[in-house]
Amino acid sequence: MARVYDNPYWTSSSMSDAYYAHNIHPGTGKYNAVYEYTGGQVDFTGSMLGYGPVLLSAAGKVTMSLVQGGEIYSPALNTGEIHDLSVIQISGSAASCKIYAFKGIKIG
Repeated sequence: MARVYDNPYWTSSSMSDAYYAHNIHPGTGKYNAVYEYTGGQVDFTGSMLGYGPVLLSAAGKVTMSLVQGGEIYSPALNTGEIHDLSVIQISGSAASCKIYAFKGIKIG
């Protein structure tokens, strides 16, 4: 019986190779994805689950709801710093505010 890779028409899947490499070495650093808030309401549930820490690059008036309850308003946070919060929702207008939410790497 011939092996599949002996077939001249068979090629490896770059997606499966990338998936394999990602599972062996998921990356370095603390965060592996970023979401740029552009206004309205964003819920970090479902496919957006895992985002949480936020960075404000410009001050504005946006409400951030936390996973275990409570809210924090963007004017209360310093700009230019990553704040390790567990944000479940961001709502407001991004016209005067730039917010980036980060997804962290799961360890363990």
